[in-house]
Amino acid sequence: MLKRTLSLNPIQQAELEHLRDCDKRAYMREQAAALLDQFADGSPTLLKYVGASPN
Repeated sequence: MLKRTLSLNPIQQAELEHLRDCDKRAYMREQAAALLDQFADGSPTLLKYVGASPN
């Protein structure tokens, strides 16, 4: 069975961290934080969200 993974390059991660820490819009900060949290956990939900999961 093929295992799918999803990772950020350092620039993408830095951009998300900047959004999480500095964006004026609360919803953007929340979304960036949630996305970074999902990457930290290797979330199957994130893989499904971006279309990288077969489920």
